[in-house]
Amino acid sequence: MSGKVLLIDPIATNRISLGSILRAAHYQISAVSGLSEVAPLLNETVFDAVVIALNLPLDLVKLKAIPALSNVPAIACQQASDDPTRLALLHAGASEILTAPVSRKILLTRLRSLLRARNASAELQLREDTNRALGFHEAAPAFQSKSTGIVVCNDPQSCPSFLAKLQSIQSLSFSLRSDKQLFDPPNTARKFLFHPVFDRKDSPAGAE
Repeated sequence: MSGKVLLIDPIATNRISLGSILRAAHYQISAVSGLSEVAPLLNETVFDAVVIALNLPLDLVKLKAIPALSNVPAIACQQASDDPTRLALLHAGASEILTAPVSRKILLTRLRSLLRARNASAELQLREDTNRALGFHEAAPAFQSKSTGIVVCNDPQSCPSFLAKLQSIQSLSFSLRSDKQLFDPPNTARKFLFHPVFDRKDSPAGAE
């Protein structure tokens, strides 16, 4: 898999080392020593990924603040590997965090994975945009689950009118059980989302 990668590292030997690894894997590399050198490159190149060596998470925040790179996956290379540092880098926008010195195999594997995910997302977005432009796109209907309730009555045969009144509530579905049947397992595997329980003496006025 090929792609255009922006390599940012203040140490020249690191830029040479990482650049040779990426070029050997057929990536097109633009290597710079700092963020101040990035802007001129963006006028000519659309990058697919960024590999950046960091001193502070703030460096990554500044990188992600550049509009042309805000959605580009970034691999952060960091000397420290403690959890607080990794969490700070993830919050700053890192897609992957590698501990320096970077393993060739891990770098290429993670970069390839990020580019595949980016390409898949771009393809899905293109299909959606095409369907919308051609009039094939339809908004997905909102899912509305109908809640189920149980009416408890000691004599189920005497409560049909009360149950009929409750059935007029469109958003709920009621079933009738006796107190002995209350804890019986339901006929289906669906869990009850709402359980209104009424006894005849507590029924609303006019229910009978």
